[in-house]
Amino acid sequence: MNLKSLLVLVFTIFATSNLIADEGDADISFYTGTFDVIDKEGDDQTSLFGIEHKNPNLFRDTFLGKFKPVTGAFISQADQFRLTADLTNPGDAVITSNFERVDNATFSKIGTGMTESSGVFTFPATGLYRIGVMAHMYIPTGNDGAVGVNTQVSSNSGASYEIAAIAWAGSSAGGQWYGTHFSEYFINVTNISTIKVRFTANSMANCILVGQSSRNQTAFSFVRLGASQ
Repeated sequence: MNLKSLLVLVFTIFATSNLIADEGDADISFYTGTFDVIDKEGDDQTSLFGIEHKNPNLFRDTFLGKFKPVTGAFISQADQFRLTADLTNPGDAVITSNFERVDNATFSKIGTGMTESSGVFTFPATGLYRIGVMAHMYIPTGNDGAVGVNTQVSSNSGASYEIAAIAWAGSSAGGQWYGTHFSEYFINVTNISTIKVRFTANSMANCILVGQSSRNQTAFSFVRLGASQ
């Protein structure tokens, strides 16, 4: 049986089997896409489908047994912002400006993307997201300097925030020091109205968090991995 026939069979099983679910809290999303079978040059593209659900009791009875749809079959949201200008000696302060969505010719986002206002990021849909930070630090003269970026999250519409992840570096060796450090955090976004994210910069004297408007030096990534948990 070739691959296309197998996919048709799987789709037929899924489409014709009985759906068993609690109608009160079933939440199903369908995704479609294509891929090219590359076992030899010139093969046709074939269609795929994916299903995402929040109801853990959702399953289907088939002659092969009970099947649960795959959760998070495809990425539906992916976005990236960057810092466009240096922050010099920021102390301990929320980064409220100089954000831009990456706009290089080869960049693209998936889905609606994040919304940013005065440094506060709002999610476009519920789900489990990965937040990634790439922070480029510069210490011109050493002298026990240190600089970092904190990822702060709020679950009460921004009334209060807590630190969820830190990218931090420093040097006591004297002389110039450059470094790029990373952090990441998985955030379970169950409500897009109440869950927010912002970033703060921490710096001692003579420290710079490097920004650039034409390339990513300090950047912030958001990728939806699947349904909220």
